[in-house]
Amino acid sequence: MLVFGPAPSGVFKFAERINDFDPREVLEALNQLCDLCAKGEKIGISVSQDVFVYILRAVAAEPPATCRAAAFRAMRHLAVDGGFIDECLRQHVHLVIVKALEGSKPDEMERVQALMLVKAIADFDCKRMPPDLVHVLVSLTYTPADPFAKEALTVIAQITLLNPRLSSTCGGVKAIIDAILEPAFSNLQGALVQTLLVLLTESDRRYVHSEHDIALLLAPLANFNPKDPAQNNRWALSLRAVITMLKSWTGLICLASHSQGLRAWVNALRLPFPQLHLLVLDAVFTILRLPPDSDGQNPFSLVHQQKMRWQASDAKANNSAATGGRLDLVRCFTAAVLAVLLDSGMIEGLVDLGSKRLQSADSPNDEDVARKATVLLGELLFLSNQLMPPAHCERIQALPMLLEYAASPTLDPRTRALASSMVTNLHQYHQLKTASAAAGSAAQGKR
Repeated sequence: MLVFGPAPSGVFKFAERINDFDPREVLEALNQLCDLCAKGEKIGISVSQDVFVYILRAVAAEPPATCRAAAFRAMRHLAVDGGFIDECLRQHVHLVIVKALEGSKPDEMERVQALMLVKAIADFDCKRMPPDLVHVLVSLTYTPADPFAKEALTVIAQITLLNPRLSSTCGGVKAIIDAILEPAFSNLQGALVQTLLVLLTESDRRYVHSEHDIALLLAPLANFNPKDPAQNNRWALSLRAVITMLKSWTGLICLASHSQGLRAWVNALRLPFPQLHLLVLDAVFTILRLPPDSDGQNPFSLVHQQKMRWQASDAKANNSAATGGRLDLVRCFTAAVLAVLLDSGMIEGLVDLGSKRLQSADSPNDEDVARKATVLLGELLFLSNQLMPPAHCERIQALPMLLEYAASPTLDPRTRALASSMVTNLHQYHQLKTASAAAGSAAQGKR
């Protein structure tokens, strides 16, 4: 803690000549000051606060880089007092910080200390944060190759939670949304999505334009750029972001009320990209907490039937032990997610995907897509029978579109054959699921 005294005469002339001193002496003095501040000792200084800030600003604005880094470090230790921060902003120290953060420099320690100083200001009182600092952090996030882009993004997320109005005005919220779909920031995606969900939950939701921003998260599913080597990654990132949103009531309500929402997933199933189809199907398996479909295995075989019996038995035992006979809130939430999926047309999308395969190139993923679509459709029908009201299930279980494809004499013969095969596989899968559920109940009764 610093205790400032009155400024002696001629001190400003001394401050103007601070850069004439030996840099090693200045660096040593600043390091000693930082050590004393870190110990929490009370330090008396015979100059006023404005003069002291003036001296630190002079050191931070001129070479060498080691002294600039030490000056930022000293400011960071002293940024625990509102008066000191206000004096720094009055003397435009934030412009010196902006200069230090811009671009890549040979000595990265200066940028490290400048960024830590910004974080210290946000920790103490984010309401005092000047917009210039947020602007420079936002500019760093749009240069993923910059080594400080991720650190800048984490600070922006912190500012967004503490001062959403400032972040929205300076483009911080938009930077977070763009970073969610950036492959270079994939390890931060979960935290960034949670930041948006917190804003949507609180009274500050007006700073997030849910209709437009959610559309940006879904946009990669409708775009295909053959020259973009990260196209598959962008598809996966978009799906992962929606999966994270669907793990909370806030995200589920936002997606359910959105004009596109999960309909974008259904529309993606109708695009001629088998790799995208596999990603969407795997995402639905993940959302509904279904066991993943094993590639290369026949889901309608006797071996798979025995495996399903074991899974059903273990699932019933674990579910009974976890709930203890009480209402299972996970099942209630799963029913809500299932209702949103069915309302978005997922049943019709899976029927189209299974009965109207790509007929142009016979992609090697074509059989995998058809198998997963059939298995997922069977799981949706089985879950709807367990979780949805009977009146709602009657409409779903009829599958009028699939029966029309299988029985209509006017359709393409290949489409009719694929639809008939899908009906047969669904009937067989239903028998497997029924037998597995019965075996699981019997095993649970014995326990």
